[in-house]
Amino acid sequence: INKGVAFDNEVIVGDTYKPRIAAGLGVTWDSPFGPFRIDLAFPLKQQPFDDTQTLQFNVGTSF
Repeated sequence: INKGVAFDNEVIVGDTYKPRIAAGLGVTWDSPFGPFRIDLAFPLKQQPFDDTQTLQFNVGTSF
């Protein structure tokens, strides 16, 4: 479970800052060339104007 909130100085009309909910899973492979990570997530609760990412691929370390 992960929760986070990010705000900037820009005001977006219609964004009520309601929480969004998503479910997903991720796999990390420590290859000889470095870590490879693939994440798959699906929004469960979102707003109509949200820009979602279902699949994400990463090469390198994570923070």
